[in-house]
Amino acid sequence: MSKIHKKVIEADEHGEITREYTSTIDTSKVCINQGKNFIKVFTNELMKIRGSMNSTDVIVSTILMHFISYESGMLTKTSKNDERYPMLNKDIQKITGLSEKATLKTMNRLVKIGIYARAKHKRSFKYFANPYIFMRGSKINRTLKDMFKEFKD
Repeated sequence: MSKIHKKVIEADEHGEITREYTSTIDTSKVCINQGKNFIKVFTNELMKIRGSMNSTDVIVSTILMHFISYESGMLTKTSKNDERYPMLNKDIQKITGLSEKATLKTMNRLVKIGIYARAKHKRSFKYFANPYIFMRGSKINRTLKDMFKEFKD
């Protein structure tokens, strides 16, 4: 483990020393992917449901993580003018490469397992990620919490 020790001297506006201390910096750790988006995955919760998932479920849920919105947890897509819209079954089909039937079957299974919830949207559905499994950001809205209240022990 590499460490750098530096002496820090703090002074007030008159130049009088107000505090002296030694600061230690661990140089064996570095930051990566700064400024890039990330998803929090709560592995304990994911491990509880892993036996209910097949390989397609794992792949689709992993791909769809990229599309989870902050706070609402809704799966969304971005338009050409950077507006956010709900991701529909046809969008999921296009992104995953699954057939229409396989997409519907997979999303039904993921909803049944509790990875996603869905809400009717015109003639299709909006999908919301379970924040107890994975989420983007540090806070969620109350509606999302209520959607998954049965999931959390």
